[in-house]
Amino acid sequence: MYRPAPILVYLTGFLLTVCAALALFAASVYLKPLGYYHLLPVALILAHVMQDAGFEAFSLAACLASSMCLLILLRHSGQPLYAAIGLQETWRPRLRVTWLLGGTLLFFVAAAGILPDSLSLASVWLWFLAGLTLREFKLPGLSRYLILPALILGKFAIPSARSFFKELPDARLAMPELMLLLLVFLILANVYHAAQEKNIYA
Repeated sequence: MYRPAPILVYLTGFLLTVCAALALFAASVYLKPLGYYHLLPVALILAHVMQDAGFEAFSLAACLASSMCLLILLRHSGQPLYAAIGLQETWRPRLRVTWLLGGTLLFFVAAAGILPDSLSLASVWLWFLAGLTLREFKLPGLSRYLILPALILGKFAIPSARSFFKELPDARLAMPELMLLLLVFLILANVYHAAQEKNIYA
């Protein structure tokens, strides 16, 4: 929505704040105090990136709450959800392959302008959020410390990305399309890692 109504902006900000508070409380089971110190600066940078990439109507607090939820979901993925619904481990690779194929198709569909702008934007964001539950946070210790510099770099890379994706029917698609591509690489890394673990001679 290009110009959301003020009541919608306030209601969305309130609901995002409630979601972030619940997410932080739930994350306290596995997130140590040092983890919170790492989470806040990364979330602040991501919130500023979001404000520059299609969420200008929303306050920094709403973007910060949203970015905290995204980062916590990225950190913990959907493992508790799979255990709760009794999903077998053999389904994980199938879901990842399905998501990768759908993400590739959605990337080109959105770029070609086949769907209405608002529907393309919502579809890419929802597909990205669904992919976060399929991602496992398996990174070497050094790589985790590269997340903050990568986000700072991303803050300055967004304008360049907009020019790179200048053919997109909606300029606001630049950010979710980039995040979708990044998540594709991360899930492919998970697929490769899982294949290596199964091969005892690798």
